[in-house]
Amino acid sequence: MSRRTRAAAGAAVTVPSVVGGSALAAAPAEAATPAPTAAPSTARVVAASGVPVGAQVLRYGSSGALVKVVQQRLGKLTVDGRFGAKTLAAVKTFQRSHKLVPDGVVGALTWSALGGLPGATPPAAKPTSPASCSVPATLRYGATGTSVKTLQKALGGLSVDGVFGAKTLAAVKKVQKLKELPVTGTVDAATWKALGCTLTPPSPGGAGPTGGGTGATPGDADSPYRLPWKAGVGYRISQGAQGSFSHNGVYDRYAVDFALPSGTQVLASRDGVVKGSGWISGGGNYVLIQDASGFCQEYFHLSGYSVRAGQKVAQGAPIARSGSTGHSTGPHLHFQMVNCSTWKAVSVVDTYEEGTSYVAGQWAISRNG
Repeated sequence: MSRRTRAAAGAAVTVPSVVGGSALAAAPAEAATPAPTAAPSTARVVAASGVPVGAQVLRYGSSGALVKVVQQRLGKLTVDGRFGAKTLAAVKTFQRSHKLVPDGVVGALTWSALGGLPGATPPAAKPTSPASCSVPATLRYGATGTSVKTLQKALGGLSVDGVFGAKTLAAVKKVQKLKELPVTGTVDAATWKALGCTLTPPSPGGAGPTGGGTGATPGDADSPYRLPWKAGVGYRISQGAQGSFSHNGVYDRYAVDFALPSGTQVLASRDGVVKGSGWISGGGNYVLIQDASGFCQEYFHLSGYSVRAGQKVAQGAPIARSGSTGHSTGPHLHFQMVNCSTWKAVSVVDTYEEGTSYVAGQWAISRNG
């Protein structure tokens, strides 16, 4: 009987294991004289990462104790031992945050990033190295520049365009959730640390956390905005961004309406220079303040204003009184960031108090001052 006939008659055929799409070395399907094998207690193939290769590879549809280990280490998942859609999404998010290929397959490198396979011999410890990057800025939605590019590189899977837009915001929030940090979307020192970077303090003599309002471009491009009224006071949000009533065009889609009674003092949300004040059809009495972002804070429907073009204002300085001028159905303050030249909406004002969440019907309490 030939060897091929013997195999067909029932000899075991060994199939190569596959990890990440590559076949691992395996014994030939046929051998005239079987080679001696090590005792089961010592037989182990170990990847370069120090994690044994083979049955530990988990994919969508896998089940068992190792899936439970993955779910426990990822956190915020039901530990049921079933590799379903939610576990797959969490694995991909984890892989992106650790600069691994986000294929959703828990192979050797992903196991290593998760702390190693249970019972595996860990790889030799590497000397502690300094952070891979250092940045001078706390970043928020709407920020631009080299620090944003550094952030996008650290997050991975994003276009490195230096613009902190919706996709960058979503990626930041995913990392914060994964690392069990406050999910604010603001890249502070703790978030930078989670990404392998350090936040460096501003140079001596530079602008402080609220800026100084003394330069050609007043303030710090990374300082927080504040809600534009007295500290400790709250007002209801009558319409949020992308609202169905009126906030749905290129000039107002990021506006938020706060139900301030007529005559309420309006304060500057951030240091800047008054780009203009006066009357505009639809918006009524208005004030535009250009700040270090290069864009303008827009205040509409005012009963009156107390600043003029070219005037420098500090964060928290009185600039106007709320009202119901222009196209308005009642007293409120219309507030957003716009292009100073075209007046087109750029972003929701990412204030310290509310971040980018302005839900109609909720109350916003200012910490200005």
